[in-house]
Amino acid sequence: LRAAKSDPASVAMLEQALDPSVIAESVVPAVIVPIQAQFSDRLLGVSPSQLDFDMTDPSIGAYREHVYFRSDKGPRIPVPSRMFWYRTKDSPSRVFAVSTIDKIVVSGLDHVWGRFGGYGVLSRSDVEEVGDAGRVMAIRFVRTRQLRREITLGALRQQASKLGIDE
Repeated sequence: LRAAKSDPASVAMLEQALDPSVIAESVVPAVIVPIQAQFSDRLLGVSPSQLDFDMTDPSIGAYREHVYFRSDKGPRIPVPSRMFWYRTKDSPSRVFAVSTIDKIVVSGLDHVWGRFGGYGVLSRSDVEEVGDAGRVMAIRFVRTRQLRREITLGALRQQASKLGIDE
């Protein structure tokens, strides 16, 4: 475990093996990603049309491939990372779930859609709209879990400040 504490990839692999456990004091970076309320409801749901599995199996969420599409502009996200989902356009906006980012691909719309189309909650035309000059970022994530208690962004910032964590 000593080596795992210094290497984010080792921590992510260990967490995958120990799922649903997580290593709380690790070097895995954390990011907060906004998602509109209408899409967050679809993100955490699994419908029979999306998968051809026994829907009563509790491990389904651990194996399902999810993708979040966005413009390739903005801050770079390291892989692996712990992704906290921030539900927006809802009152109050709040952090409600956590996932692990295991792959990021930045490419043209045709390549990204050909590889990841249908794994996210957006249609091809929606993905085209979030792209920039025909380039799109696909963030693949796994092991999505709802938090036991949702937290507003203000409360999260206040707690982070008490712990000496910068944004």
